[in-house]
Amino acid sequence: MLWDEGIYVAIPETHAAATLQSIKRDDVRDETFLVTADAAGPEIEDYLVRQLSGPGFRPRISVQHVGRDNLLNMVARGFGITLTTKATLGAVYPGVRFQPIGVSENTVSSSVVWSEENHNPALKFLLEMSFDHARRTVRLAAQRHS
Repeated sequence: MLWDEGIYVAIPETHAAATLQSIKRDDVRDETFLVTADAAGPEIEDYLVRQLSGPGFRPRISVQHVGRDNLLNMVARGFGITLTTKATLGAVYPGVRFQPIGVSENTVSSSVVWSEENHNPALKFLLEMSFDHARRTVRLAAQRHS
């Protein structure tokens, strides 16, 4: 594992929960969740089912065959909400608010796996960037806790 990122809910800026400091699961339980058909979509769908399902209840999940940018545009237009990580917060999506989920253990771990026989220069660069990012993340966390 290289680093952990917090999970955020992407909601329309007109949503009732857009003014909350953080969102609890019950605040969005009855919403329609938009997920992508590929990339992390199936993992997000599994996460939603694990976190929100209960006796006689299963979350409404709408699988979309679009990329992340289009999915966030759908959120802005009120088609539903979605989950994302802190990395998404660096981009601007008009009409979308990103609210943290109130429980601190809601994180996504990032890791890399590669073949030692792969000598592609792009892989070497990716690994260096990933390890540098992981070291910075650990340093920042240590500074916050000291």
